Amino acid sequence: MKRFILFIAAVLCIGASLSAQTAERMDILLGTAEVSCAMAAIVVLPAAGIIPVGSSPEAAFAFAAEQGLLPKNAGADRAIKLGELSFLIMRSFNMKSGIMYALFPSSRYAYREMTYRKLIQGRNDPSLTVSGERLLRIIGRTLEYVGEAE
Repeated sequence: MKRFILFIAAVLCIGASLSAQTAERMDILLGTAEVSCAMAAIVVLPAAGIIPVGSSPEAAFAFAAEQGLLPKNAGADRAIKLGELSFLIMRSFNMKSGIMYALFPSSRYAYREMTYRKLIQGRNDPSLTVSGERLLRIIGRTLEYVGEAE
């Protein structure tokens, strides 16, 4: 919980230097029960340094779909599943993985890898939809993990 609060504080500090639109996005995200694929892309890709902060969700989704970071059946407005989010994060952060993900890169093995590393905690099932709060917690843990791995 302490890490989550620190992550939110850091995001808000960064957000203070950005436009009010970013703060509005954060409020919307925190109140979202099911994050869409586009919203997940607009959070994950800038965190990974792939696209600039402040990009539009449509541009982030288009980039993620074009680069194969999301499943082929993903729609911008469709709720993202935990397994799909795991795949998006693993690919976006170019995270090293176990043998199964290395041989068969898919949302199934990405989810298993993220769970093994304790980046995904709590009630787990790759087919669960992801809330905005959970997305931010997972991103916070991922940023911490990637920072320690470097």
